[in-house]
Amino acid sequence: MMGPLETSSIRSTLAAGAALALLGVAPAGAVSTTVFWDNADFGFGTGYGVSQTSALAANAAGIPIVSAASLQPKPDSLVVDHNVDESSLVLPSSGSNPATIRSDWTATNNTGITDQNLYLAYVRPITNTIVLNGQSHTYTYDPSDVGLRLTFGGSGVDWVILQVPSNPVDPNSIPVYYPAVSLGTLGSGAAQDFPLFYTLYNPQVFQGTTKDELGLPKWSLAFYSTAAPIPEPSSGVLMFIGLLGIAQARRKHA
Repeated sequence: MMGPLETSSIRSTLAAGAALALLGVAPAGAVSTTVFWDNADFGFGTGYGVSQTSALAANAAGIPIVSAASLQPKPDSLVVDHNVDESSLVLPSSGSNPATIRSDWTATNNTGITDQNLYLAYVRPITNTIVLNGQSHTYTYDPSDVGLRLTFGGSGVDWVILQVPSNPVDPNSIPVYYPAVSLGTLGSGAAQDFPLFYTLYNPQVFQGTTKDELGLPKWSLAFYSTAAPIPEPSSGVLMFIGLLGIAQARRKHA
């Protein structure tokens, strides 16, 4: 998922003030808001999705809430690549301000079928490991310290809040809310690019002899979609299938 960021000198990028402003503003006609993985533990551990309060606040800001009732989780994950934009990094001068950074992601459909109404959901930030100066560093962010900026409208790929039942076999179970990128219809072999804007409180920076590294969380991801319908066979194929069935029936009664 997400690997570490290397910089020549993170300490030289320290900046005060509102870090989010350096990530740019939403395009004209678009809405923008930031959500954090603040969902309480209801049996699965903290940080699975965002709380209902955060989901409703994002919805009030213009991010749609989409029910996953008509969607199916995909057992095969798509290929996801990402590249961190180091020049976008802004670290805070105090703990009251967040760190911000942009990462560019690409989702490629390698499943062999066309996916309709495809969503890439960010379920939970998880433990990551980096190697610096030959030493391995394993670290975990408090999920509520990890935020992503969601946008909807204007140009680019839209975000939604995906409402998923916590019990897959019970549509009336407690809902879980996952920020998700709406990838639309993605044909087999097709790819979709989109930016990911991080907001990190208590950023974990590892100091090296010649360079420092900012640890970014990995992600537990999930994909939901409505698979494209299977094309109807031609009349010739239907006739062949019918004749084959008749022949098999005759053999059974011979």
